[in-house]
Amino acid sequence: MITNIKHHFFSPLHECKKMKTIAIYHNKGGVGKTTVSVNLAAALVNKGKRVLLIDLDSQANSTFATGLVKFQLEKNDDLRENNISHVIESGEFNQISEVKRKSNLFNSPEIDVVPSHINLIEKQNEFTTKINTRGRLISKLQKEVDNYDIVIIDAPPSRDVYAEIALVTADHLIIPSDLKPFANQGLANVKEFLNEINEFREGINKGKI
Repeated sequence: MITNIKHHFFSPLHECKKMKTIAIYHNKGGVGKTTVSVNLAAALVNKGKRVLLIDLDSQANSTFATGLVKFQLEKNDDLRENNISHVIESGEFNQISEVKRKSNLFNSPEIDVVPSHINLIEKQNEFTTKINTRGRLISKLQKEVDNYDIVIIDAPPSRDVYAEIALVTADHLIIPSDLKPFANQGLANVKEFLNEINEFREGINKGKI
């Protein structure tokens, strides 16, 4: 769904009881996905919205930007056993309320973040082969509809299972890009990927993104 960001998400005239879920995605890196994700989250919180930021990129850039990465030394790694991969790997355990953190020295007020971790790379093959991983984030977010107005998902710059999860889960999509040739050429691949995602979404009665 294409929308006017300022009007749709900031205007008090556009209040909506339904939680909005927005994926930030491009299959080209370095186009500003994380910049858009964290700044949009902060701006919406500053406007009084209840916002959850989910980092689905193994590079953990949104997690780092919001002050939650502390694992330069392994002994300080407090995210390895409690991050977005644990939300995805279990249908019963590791609910969002158990995994989310408050950002640290990022914004005032701070925002709720489901952090990422480099160990998403280790679990990628497992998640790819299990079809039910695609729907777990949807199910767990349904339990948060009374707690958040907007969920922002920072998706990875790839066509992998994590990008699939982000785009299957979200109802709105923002595609950051720039005027560099590779970014613009990559938009054709994004369109092709979205066609595949929308076919899957229609199969689960979710409608096109």
